[in-house]
Amino acid sequence: MTKARSYGLWNRVSKKTETSQTVGNYLAACTALSNILISKDNICGVLEDACFAALTVDDTAKNELHLEVTRISAEYDGFKTILQAMVNMTDGFPWPLKAVPQTVLQIIKHIESGNAASARITELLTEIEAQWTFVAKFYEPEGTNKRLHEQIEKFLENIYGIFIRLHVLRALNPIRRYIACDSFDAVLSEESLRLAKATHRLESAREWSTFNAVDRMGGRVGDMHALLTHVAVSVDKAFPTETKVDLSIDVEYSSSLPPPPSIFHGRDEFFQAAVDLILHRARQLYPVRIAVLGTGGIGKTSLALAILHDYRIVAEYDGHRLFISCEPFVDGKDLVAALAKICSLPTSNDMLSVLVKHLSSGPNTLLVLDNIESIWLVKADKSRRQFERILATLAALPGLALIVTSRGIILPPGVKWSNAATASLDPISLDAARDTYVDVAGEPRNAAQRDALTKLLQAVDCMPLAVSLLAQLSLRRNTPSQLLERWKHSRSQMLQTFPTGRDSNVSASISLSINLLLSCSSTREPLQLLAICAHLPDGLRPQILQQLAPQFGDLGLARQQVVDFALVGVGALDELRMLSPVRHFVLANYAVSDAQYAGLRSIYFRIAASSPRVMDENFIRLAENITPEYSNLTSFMLHLIDNEEPTQELFDAVEAVSEYSYWAVPSLTLREAMRIRLQPYPCWLSTCLTGIGRMQYRQGQFHQAIDALQPAQRLHDKLGHRSQAAWCMQLIGECLRAQRSYMAAEQHVLSARRSFFELDNSQKPAKGAQVVDGECGCLREPVTSVGSSIKFGHATPRFYAAKCTKTLGKIYLEQNNFSAAETELRAALLELEALGEQLGAAQCMRLLGGLRLRQGDHASADELLSPACAQIQQLGSKTDIAHSLRSFGYLRRSQGQLQEAFEAFEQGRQMYETVGRLDAAEDCRKLAVRAKEQLHLSSADDGADAKIGTPVYVTSQP
Repeated sequence: MTKARSYGLWNRVSKKTETSQTVGNYLAACTALSNILISKDNICGVLEDACFAALTVDDTAKNELHLEVTRISAEYDGFKTILQAMVNMTDGFPWPLKAVPQTVLQIIKHIESGNAASARITELLTEIEAQWTFVAKFYEPEGTNKRLHEQIEKFLENIYGIFIRLHVLRALNPIRRYIACDSFDAVLSEESLRLAKATHRLESAREWSTFNAVDRMGGRVGDMHALLTHVAVSVDKAFPTETKVDLSIDVEYSSSLPPPPSIFHGRDEFFQAAVDLILHRARQLYPVRIAVLGTGGIGKTSLALAILHDYRIVAEYDGHRLFISCEPFVDGKDLVAALAKICSLPTSNDMLSVLVKHLSSGPNTLLVLDNIESIWLVKADKSRRQFERILATLAALPGLALIVTSRGIILPPGVKWSNAATASLDPISLDAARDTYVDVAGEPRNAAQRDALTKLLQAVDCMPLAVSLLAQLSLRRNTPSQLLERWKHSRSQMLQTFPTGRDSNVSASISLSINLLLSCSSTREPLQLLAICAHLPDGLRPQILQQLAPQFGDLGLARQQVVDFALVGVGALDELRMLSPVRHFVLANYAVSDAQYAGLRSIYFRIAASSPRVMDENFIRLAENITPEYSNLTSFMLHLIDNEEPTQELFDAVEAVSEYSYWAVPSLTLREAMRIRLQPYPCWLSTCLTGIGRMQYRQGQFHQAIDALQPAQRLHDKLGHRSQAAWCMQLIGECLRAQRSYMAAEQHVLSARRSFFELDNSQKPAKGAQVVDGECGCLREPVTSVGSSIKFGHATPRFYAAKCTKTLGKIYLEQNNFSAAETELRAALLELEALGEQLGAAQCMRLLGGLRLRQGDHASADELLSPACAQIQQLGSKTDIAHSLRSFGYLRRSQGQLQEAFEAFEQGRQMYETVGRLDAAEDCRKLAVRAKEQLHLSSADDGADAKIGTPVYVTSQP
């Protein structure tokens, strides 16, 4: 960025903030500064422009700041020292002997001054931290008197300027500090004086005011705090240093502890076990070493702090509890130095020995090392071994109880961990997640919002950080249902309350874990494996993983690394699973390679092709291959639908998976997504619409089913697909029956049956022949296969004519025309048995049993219903199982066997809920309640007849 461009940008920023001197000025300027400092083409010009825009107050302030920038620029004058030393050389001595002593002495002097400057910078930043903590704790603009408010605004102004200038000085290359030490001394002296004056003015104003005027927290101060931290990080990026420095204003370097988590649920077992272990070992002077492991956002730090602040721990260790975050450190030496400072130990060449001696000779101490992965799981082997040696040394001290937290599931070697088998944290339970949400955002207002909250928490896999952020988003006038809708579109991207910071942004937390993984890997294969896992919500099973092995150089190593860093977990079947927020983040940011994508596509197309499409005795056996992969298939197919043009291969795979779901758990997801892409392909579209209408009928959505089936029928007629058109007509008749439009239903079904009879009597193509549709060029099955491009077992016109006969029997039964109903149902039963259609035959028997039950013939009803329900249970069609359970409940209730009736209705309710038939589930719930009440009455009445009258036939039952 050129200086001219930076002037233009800062002028625009200034116009937005020059109207008033409030905290908002500094917030806006701080945001702009963090962006502009990315470029350092013109160090002095950019800094000058940035600071002028940041303090758009008056000319005096600008002049003062100009002088400060000039002083900073004086670092370059330090190079004159070296030049002058070279001039001192003479011809009297061999070059460069005369100049060397003088030059070395000058450099040593400047290095000493530079080190002193660095120490002063640290002291000033520490003092700023203390002042900032006080203001953030007590300040709120609306509750502060005018005079104190003005003084705090001025204090923030001074803090802002000092903070930025100190971090700019600190971020400059260390060699420049050593050379330009005089310039640094002058700047630091003035900054120290400014801070002292600002603090004095603030203290005077506070003493003048009443303490109650400043006893509430200020949210805007917290926002500015976060932005200032972001500025510090941006300065660090703009001016890279040779060593890592502390750029966070809230890092603990003193014995003061972070507060305990105010909201803490779901870790009772780990928490209690850890506390008991620490207390027991402390009294025996036996080392206790507790590790808290897991992925980012799982609640490791909160758990450690909860243990640290437990009242029993406080009583045992009194003031000898230490907490330190390892994130700001480069290596183990930094950690030891920080611990020494906390313990107020003098500096030494061997600080570790001094620290060990201090901890050994003092009282029992509890030490928490948070986020040790930042200095342990690094690529530099020397730094890793150094930290492991330091940790092992500390762990050997008998009077020191040690708790460490780390991303991943790897335990540091050289330490006998007290909880090695239970160190890794899983997501919290649904109840704990709900309690966490309610503690922050309050109880949802009604049942609909409570249901939405449950779905929302399940959608994020009850990940603690995600739950906490969702609760905070609810405080911003978002209901659970609104957040759930946002989740469907934005996924992990919405899980943030602030753009930066791992505690306020799930994506930032996940990025840290991925960067840590990449820093410790020599290839990108772990990331490629993560991208594959992101497509598979039910996990990457070992059988599928092995088929992908040719696409990897070392698949075993890649698997081990993604597991070690807790970016995936290992399920009960050894599958690799990702938490939902992690999965959606990876899916949005990392793509599968072309070769791996092709391999995954081939694998899942083969699974789709092998899925069962007809409900017969082979269904359960054939479903074993697709059932564990159903969610993965759905997710991957959706990705293909969104990113590929429709092909015959893709269309057939979608139809195959959808037909399986029709019998297992009815779902419209794939066909609805495919429908949008099929508008230019009428042949495929007609088949897709037929499948959608059939599925909606199965789910009890009768109006929607008709809306899909009618255009499907018209398309089939236009394309010359007579059998498919007749099938649509029969399905429309079923929907009309369920809506009690019996006359129209009968007309549709009779017309469909006539068409099937005509097709059955007409000449049929040769077995296995395929017909190419002349209009759209799509492959379609001959008329002997009805319904889609997938051939269904016995799906001939004769079969569908029998189905029409069964539907007519249902229509007559619901109109109490028992004679006509029995005639049609008997005819359908005989035809379906002849065709070998076990499910259709069992359905007819169930309906005939219901007819006998309505006629009061309980014995005949039992003879028909019992074997029919047993056959349906054996075949495995979940919706039909639910229907049979309800019918069996009616039978047992009519026989006075109320306990069995209750159990059948309750099982039917559960099965209906599984397949999404909530209306039928509610009906079964009411029936179960009535059976339970009658059962209690029967027990209390001592022999009274507890039988309940003839059941009402449920007309909406498919």
